[in-house]
Amino acid sequence: AERDAKYAQALAEQRKTAHRAAEDRLKIAVQKDARDRHRQLMKKQQKAEFDQFWAKRETDQVQKNRIATEEWLDSKEATNTILKEFTRIKREFYRPPTPRSMDREAKLKSLASIVLIKLESILFQQGLLLNEMIAQYSQEN
Repeated sequence: AERDAKYAQALAEQRKTAHRAAEDRLKIAVQKDARDRHRQLMKKQQKAEFDQFWAKRETDQVQKNRIATEEWLDSKEATNTILKEFTRIKREFYRPPTPRSMDREAKLKSLASIVLIKLESILFQQGLLLNEMIAQYSQEN
């Protein structure tokens, strides 16, 4: 009888220990789920904040760079730089052909180049780029 009582007491202790362990596992699982939900919520909030910040920052940067470009184009330095580059291109254009430039001139005088240059100028007047058109039609096919 004493042995049965000790055995029953040991079983009761084991049940209590197993019950506490099960409760602990349940608490840990609930806490983990809560942490995961909180983490996902924080990630969504951070992404929304970042997207909002980046949209404003991008707009500000574009505006700032546009103003800087306009200021540079209005400056005397820009005028001089553009005139200098135009003079260089004009000088190169009127210079007699050299062995280095003869290959380039032959390519420019080829019928395919003339057609592509004309096509590109027409597209440019319509606000399109030849590279974009080629990419678009190559994707469609």
